[in-house]
Amino acid sequence: MISKIKFCGIRTVREARNAEKLSVDAIGLVRTILSARYITRSRAMKICRNVPMLMKVGVFVNDTLSFVCDTIKCARINLLQFCGRESTKFCDSISYRFNIPYIRVIHIRELSHNIINRINRMEGKYIFLDSLSGYGGNGMTFDWNRMDMLDNKYIIVGGGLSYKNVGALIRNYKPHYVDVSSGIEEGKRKSFALMKKFVKAVRR
Repeated sequence: MISKIKFCGIRTVREARNAEKLSVDAIGLVRTILSARYITRSRAMKICRNVPMLMKVGVFVNDTLSFVCDTIKCARINLLQFCGRESTKFCDSISYRFNIPYIRVIHIRELSHNIINRINRMEGKYIFLDSLSGYGGNGMTFDWNRMDMLDNKYIIVGGGLSYKNVGALIRNYKPHYVDVSSGIEEGKRKSFALMKKFVKAVRR
């Protein structure tokens, strides 16, 4: 199985179109103001209009119900990603209302047995394993050991990925998705050259 690719923190139409050129599977649009990669409502709409066939993931951190719903309506989001302390009830209610699945982010330093058991009980859910520091895009990895103990078939791995290490992750653990943000950036902007290197490393 070839892992799917999500480019997160897309901020411009050009970056989105470059992702589309490389046939990545999804892009992440960060709507939480807590992130340096935050984009406005109008920017999200513009990006989505220009890549209608590409899967768009709305990324949120402890945002209000009305804010999330407005983003879904205006930007035609295909998938939701909740990175904060949102309750399962909150996530499920939005998912049910708009018939859109969601990703639940778990910030970890290492995969303890308690975390493994928790994830294995979450059948049929997209689980995003990210490093403990901040809310993504920090370039830090977590300890991948024991990932082979996970039964969930919808594991997404992010945190510190780049073209230099993503191949080893895929060979050893075969996650459903790999997520990259800072690993394809130069000067805090997405680099098409690094995008290409990352895609090549995943699909070789």
